[in-house]
Amino acid sequence: DYSDYLEYGGCVNFMKGAIEMANVVTTVSPRYSEEIRSEEYAHGLAPILNKNAHKLTGILNGIDYKYYNPAADKEIFCNFESGELDKKVKNKKGRI
Repeated sequence: DYSDYLEYGGCVNFMKGAIEMANVVTTVSPRYSEEIRSEEYAHGLAPILNKNAHKLTGILNGIDYKYYNPAADKEIFCNFESGELDKKVKNKKGRI
């Protein structure tokens, strides 16, 4: 019987069930994984999220511009900077 996982406030709440049953709960950033534990962001699920805080992890949503820098990347055919679309096209064609 899974009713204990799904019942919340006298209703069926599938989000509560998912949080309770999951091994890991990911969010779009480490900061948001903390924010959703507050009443302001939890949409009524703060007690459930806090109870399962050990499952929360934030995966930073975005790109590391230092690591993925086409102006310095030694792995691409032709380095380029913003505005040098002709060089970007050269990378796609594989020619200088």
